[in-house]
Amino acid sequence: MKRMFVFSLCFFAMAALSLEAAATATVVQVQGRVSIRSGASGPWVTARSGMTLPQGASITTGYQSAVTLRIMPTGSVVRLNQFTTVSVAALGQSGQTVNTTLKLKMGTVRAVVKNTVNERSRFVVSTPVATASVRGTIPEVSHFPDTGTRIAYLEGSGYVLSKKGRLQLLARNQRSTVSTQGATTTALQESGRNRAAAAIQLNLTPAEQEALFRPGRGRPGEHGMGGRDFIRDLQKWRYIRETLSDPVML
Repeated sequence: MKRMFVFSLCFFAMAALSLEAAATATVVQVQGRVSIRSGASGPWVTARSGMTLPQGASITTGYQSAVTLRIMPTGSVVRLNQFTTVSVAALGQSGQTVNTTLKLKMGTVRAVVKNTVNERSRFVVSTPVATASVRGTIPEVSHFPDTGTRIAYLEGSGYVLSKKGRLQLLARNQRSTVSTQGATTTALQESGRNRAAAAIQLNLTPAEQEALFRPGRGRPGEHGMGGRDFIRDLQKWRYIRETLSDPVML
């Protein structure tokens, strides 16, 4: 009986430790001039490969500089480009969910958000005017004080919430911009803007533009997507709608 009691204590202790396991962010590559500080007011030190970042740490990159981080245990990868300042607002694990929130003050962040068999990622990038939340996809978020925030989902899909409360669902290769005042453009507006810019660059006639960009649901030409891509993106949008779980997002 005593042996069984000791075994039970060890089992529950191990289970508790596994539930409380902390996520980690580690520097895996440094290019150029990159500095890190552990807290809000600590000294800045030169970043080097192998450094582990605690929650609350800040990172800044200089001209022609970049740094790559790996979030464990999911293996998600985050790259900060030049002239970027980011703080790790949240980093932890709750059950099987690895929560990572980066606060982007300026610059560009690109991430490859991954899931494993046992853990799922909840990855958030917040700026002064918007919040982008993704699960298992590749987002790129940029913010600059004079132009606002620009969000693109290079693979997968996700949603964006502006500081004025506008919620947008973005599919693969769709982009959105949130101004410094919190006003947003839709993915369709961004698509139209890109098509118009391309038409000007190519010096197309109005007839050529109409022929090239004529919408056709499920056919090549609609927003630059073929039928298979269009159906796949609709499925992803439906999945996002059905799995939104954050009260602030609803």
